[in-house]
Order: sequence, then C-alpha cells, then structure tokens
Amino acid sequence: MYNRLLLLEFILLLVTIDVYGQGRQDSVQTGARIRIEGIVRMVGNEPFTSLVVTDASGQDWFIDLKDQKTLLAFQQQRVTIEGTLTVQKQILADGRELPPKKIVSEIRVIKN
Repeated sequence: MYNRLLLLEFILLLVTIDVYGQGRQDSVQTGARIRIEGIVRMVGNEPFTSLVVTDASGQDWFIDLKDQKTLLAFQQQRVTIEGTLTVQKQILADGRELPPKKIVSEIRVIKN
C-alpha cells in the first residue's frame, strides 16, 4: 500500500513538473496541443495590445486574435487553457534574433 502511494505521488510530481515546465521548454513544437496554467493579462500599448497567459515561470503565451474573446472576461485571473501552439521566429531589421513568440490558438478554458 505504501509503495503504491509513493508511486502515485511520484507520477503526480512528474505531471506537475511537465505542466509548469512547458513555459521553459524550447522543444515545444508548432502544432503541439498544450495545456497552460497562468494569469490572463493585456500587454502592449493601444492600438497594438495583445492578450497573454503568463505562466509560473514568467513565460508569456500569446493568445491568437481569433481566440481573445474567449479570455477577455478572465483578465487578471488564473486560468488553465488548452490550445494549439504556433512558434513564430522574431528577427529584427538589423538581423538580430529575439526569442521565439509562442502563440496559442483554438483555445479551450479548462479551469478558471
């Protein structure tokens, strides 16, 4: 019985690490279905604002324009969402490369 409980706790720990670690993983590929937990925030300046979910590691996951209506009511609240990831390269005019922009589309709110 004790071994089963220990095994269950270990599995739950691995799942938790996987969910919270997604923001730091560079190996997440475009087209992957992902689950993110974080705070819904509006970033940028008018008229160029974006809606993001900021996870526990500080990674901003940008919400696709078509899906922003789904999350607008949850601003400054913690949510868990599922969606499809698009990783977009960002290269400045002088050729310098910024970290890739991670955009989530086809979202579904799991928990708020």
